[in-house]
Amino acid sequence: MPDNFWANAVFSVTPTILIGLIFWFTMRAIFRSDRTERSVYAKIDAEERAKLGLPVANSASPAASTDAIAEPAASSGPAAPSRTVASPATAPVGDTTITFSDSGSATP
Repeated sequence: MPDNFWANAVFSVTPTILIGLIFWFTMRAIFRSDRTERSVYAKIDAEERAKLGLPVANSASPAASTDAIAEPAASSGPAAPSRTVASPATAPVGDTTITFSDSGSATP
């Protein structure tokens, strides 16, 4: 261990800085891989939706396409569109809507 004050200070701080850099590089790699995975998944999802003739999902809010449907305003004024929110007890499946009861059973 160095006897000089500044050499001792550098010797003491170096492991902390190195561990911090390793942590930063690791987190950077995780975030970049997650971003890449999400963009690839969105591309595959868009291609599959196009094959099936479904509308393209909103990339800004993935839950927006399933939670609410915006309807055009009936009046000529600048009214906000109404929103229809799906009930948590029903789930649309193809052309049928399945309703779930409190007992856990599902009926079409």
